Amino acid sequence: MAEEHTDSTITLGELNIINTVRTLWMEFIMWSRAFVTSVVSGYGDVEAVGLKLYDLPNEFGNLFSIFFGAQAGYRIDQLFTEQILIGLDIIRAQQEGDLEHVDEATRRFDRNTNETSAYLAQINPYWDEKVWNDLFAEFAKAKVFETIAIATGNFEESVHLSDALQYQAMNMADYMANGIINYVKG
Repeated sequence: MAEEHTDSTITLGELNIINTVRTLWMEFIMWSRAFVTSVVSGYGDVEAVGLKLYDLPNEFGNLFSIFFGAQAGYRIDQLFTEQILIGLDIIRAQQEGDLEHVDEATRRFDRNTNETSAYLAQINPYWDEKVWNDLFAEFAKAKVFETIAIATGNFEESVHLSDALQYQAMNMADYMANGIINYVKG
């Protein structure tokens, strides 16, 4: 007998969307932390870890292409890649002690966040620009603090902040997945 779908249950397809989005966000947390640690400590795996991190925007783009079309997938890939590149710029400037450049790169990151939030709200009526801005702002703040903690050798604090980032990433993933599911049902 086939399962009957009610409003209080989710389908296997919906569960797959949730799992995929959550996995992508958790991989982003994991690989960005590994990248920062590699850069700061001088491990020899910076290039390999960087390549894995740079691949994640493409994976988000591929997911978005399925639901919102190739153009949306390409744009999300661009916006998320830009976030990573700006983050790398912040790390380098921070290591060099160039606080003016850190501030400038942080402003670029904020602009990218605003642009990404607006774009997400534009392609999906189930996403709100302000909600995305708030989610990205909290995420960025925690990521910057985690990066500073790693760079300054405050590893206990960096682990605590990593936990906060995971929680924030799951909030973002759930909001993203819920929006995709509602869009598909729409």
